Amino acid sequence: MGGTPLTVVSWTESFEDYDLSSRQPLTLEWDSPEEGKAQLVAHALRRRLYYRMDLASVGIGRDELGILGSVHRRAGDTDHDIYLPLRIGQKGKPARTGSYKLVMMPGVEAQEIYVTIASEEPRPRVRRLKDGEPLRYGYYPAGRAVEVPIAGPSAAGVYRIGIAATLRNGAATTVEMWFYHPRR
Repeated sequence: MGGTPLTVVSWTESFEDYDLSSRQPLTLEWDSPEEGKAQLVAHALRRRLYYRMDLASVGIGRDELGILGSVHRRAGDTDHDIYLPLRIGQKGKPARTGSYKLVMMPGVEAQEIYVTIASEEPRPRVRRLKDGEPLRYGYYPAGRAVEVPIAGPSAAGVYRIGIAATLRNGAATTVEMWFYHPRR
């Protein structure tokens, strides 16, 4: 992640604290727009932390773990990985909140990060929910996770998040992700 200007490392609906000493398994749930295989990827948010999904052996807490779930499908005019809102818990059924937390990792220091959210389905009517709104966090150091709360849209469907960053060195970068918001 160090060489990439901006990387999406986690997309969750709920992610409760967990107790590594309890030996209780974590439960992962998600809603998907279609049947099929979901791909899960975990990221250590601490630099130079390498592990093989054994969180207890290295003491990885919730704030040091990013996790993504996705399915590959058509969204709009092209194929994309559609991120699924993961619900993760240990003490019972994970909570449905209807809102999300996006976690990004800048590989280089950023000056500001901007977020755009637009509906992608049904086409052709694309509607923007946010349009290049700055986060205004003030400081975005390289290698430190940036958390962005995202309010759940009012309608079910696939949505696109565009993330743009102005970097401290004067350059700019963008990344896009698509996510599924289920019917409530």
